[in-house]
Amino acid sequence: MIELDEFEISRKEWLKLIFWHGYKTYCWTFVYVVVILTAVSIVTGDWFSLAFFVTVFVITVSIIHYFRYWRYSPSEQDSHLYQKQYVSFDTDKYHIRLEDGSESHILLSHIPRVDRLGNYYRLFMTITAFSPIPISAFRCEEDRKQFEVLFHDKMPSKADLQERIVVFLLFSALLLGSASYMAILEYGLDF
Repeated sequence: MIELDEFEISRKEWLKLIFWHGYKTYCWTFVYVVVILTAVSIVTGDWFSLAFFVTVFVITVSIIHYFRYWRYSPSEQDSHLYQKQYVSFDTDKYHIRLEDGSESHILLSHIPRVDRLGNYYRLFMTITAFSPIPISAFRCEEDRKQFEVLFHDKMPSKADLQERIVVFLLFSALLLGSASYMAILEYGLDF
């Protein structure tokens, strides 16, 4: 059994975690859109449109991200989120007891994904809903390692990030190479 020291998470920390969760998606979307628009600009020879659409995209998606951020952000009235928590894990359950006496017991099999963001582990209950666990709440390094072993099949590996980067680079090379080839054929450019 892994027992954590009691902890509480402030609203400010909740807001940071929610912001960075959406920001990662925003960044991946941004780099893909820029590559696609760059390829279109190479083929058409219209670089003004690239600058215009990237600017519009950044502004539009930033506004959308801002509203999504506030939509999923906990309010000050969600006092249960800011109470002291007593958390433990056994081989098949995640146990939470709050300062007000309420308790939850969740089967580990009901947690589809676990990741690490900054100084927190996030146990996802749905695509967007997660329960943060501060790394500082682990009583010792062995408990933290045991936690990672318990959730090893639900945590992203470094290979997952490397795979995303390789896919992006291959996609970019293929798209930009094809666009350059089409531009050479259309405009008869010699290099």
